[in-house]
Parts: sequence; structure tokens; C-alpha cells
Amino acid sequence: MGGGAGSSATAAYFLGTGNQIYTASPLPLPSTIEPTQTGTLPTGLVTYDIAREGTNNNSTGDLWVATNQADSPIRAYNSVGTLTYACDLVPAVRGMAFSTSGGHRYLWVSNPNNNTIYQIDLDYGLGVEEGEGGAAVGLSVTDNPFDGMTTLIGSGFSSGALLEMFDLSGRRVLEAPFQDIFNLSGSGLPSGVYMVKVTDPTGAMASLSITRL
Repeated sequence: MGGGAGSSATAAYFLGTGNQIYTASPLPLPSTIEPTQTGTLPTGLVTYDIAREGTNNNSTGDLWVATNQADSPIRAYNSVGTLTYACDLVPAVRGMAFSTSGGHRYLWVSNPNNNTIYQIDLDYGLGVEEGEGGAAVGLSVTDNPFDGMTTLIGSGFSSGALLEMFDLSGRRVLEAPFQDIFNLSGSGLPSGVYMVKVTDPTGAMASLSITRL
């Protein structure tokens, strides 16, 4: 099998050959694997990952799919295989995950073109934690991995944004105001992998992983 996988609290979902969607339940694996009611996605549709929405917190149970379609790399299908949503809010998508919090549904997608992970609030008109109709925020880095210096570049954040950086233990190693561009020095920073997160007063957030050589 290939083409992505997703899960809910009780089942895992897989995209197999021919874009057939399978479910494995109950969890944990090993368990029974069988085709889902959703059936087969459209012929010729290249898929990279899937995420099941679940059915709590106003969720619909749809399967969200990362595809190769330029006009709709993000798609959703219901339990009988009908397309329920398609958009190009993020121009290219590979990884995909789903979460809920505070009554909101969040779709997490990665853009391979700028190494950015986007958090999309599905209950705010497909904006990213930014109010109804808000545009997605983005965060990218010029050099990754880096040694002496790298530059973090943001887009879509409101005034008063905050940059935070954490090591793999979850310890915050940096906190600084962020205004679209931030020059990050590796001086005094141990080699390793770090998570950089930028948030603004509206709640918009983007994050990425960087490596210090």
C-alpha cells in the first residue's frame, strides 16, 4: 500500500494501489484491513497523504487528501466518495494531519516548496487561526541546515508577532519579536534539531523544523 495514511481514535486509514481507501480496525495494529465505504478516489489523481476528520467537535468524518492537482491540492471526500471540498489555499501539499481544539477543526499541511507547515482553521473560512476569511500565514528559512547564520522569513502575520524556538526536549531556547524577517545566529547554539514557531496576537501560527550543524 502507499499514497498516505491517516487515523482516528479507533481506526487507521490507508491509500492503496488504484487509489482504493482501506481501513484497519480496531486499533492497535494488527487488525482487520478492508476497503472503506468511500471506495476509490478518481482515476489519475496522484495522492500523497490523507487525514480523517473524525466525528467529534462538529467534525463530519470526511477524509482530507493531499493531491497533485494544481487547482485543488487540498481535497475532502465524504463516506461515499463524493468530493465535499477542494481548494488551493496552500499551493503544494505533501504531509497532512487533522486535529480538533476548542470546538475548532484544524488541518495541518506541509508545503515541500518552502519547507513550511501550515495550520488551517477549517471553521474560519479556511484561514489559518486568523479570523473569518483570513489568509494563511507562512514561515520559511533561507538555509537549513545552517551553521553561522540563517534567515527566517514570515508572511501574513499581524503586528506584534512573537518568535519562539524550542529544542527537542521542549525547552525554549529563544524568544524574540518577529516582523517578517529574523536573522538567526548559530553562535552559542548547540548542534541539533529545533522547532521554530511564530504566533501573532490574532492567534495565527506557523512553525518549521531547523537543524543547527
